[in-house]
Amino acid sequence: MADNTWGGARPGSGRKPADPEDKRVQMVITIDRDTKEKLKARAKEKNVRVGRLIDDWISQEK
Repeated sequence: MADNTWGGARPGSGRKPADPEDKRVQMVITIDRDTKEKLKARAKEKNVRVGRLIDDWISQEK
């Protein structure tokens, strides 16, 4: 059997670890259906995800 040089793990490949400062966490909340749609629409307008929209909103309150 010949030695194959294709396939398998390669050094440096794959997703790089996230910076611990930028680590995101999940949170489950229950909100009004209309509120959800408004959040999604606002996030789409700003071209960000809903979580980032909420982060920005909270950071402006400081």
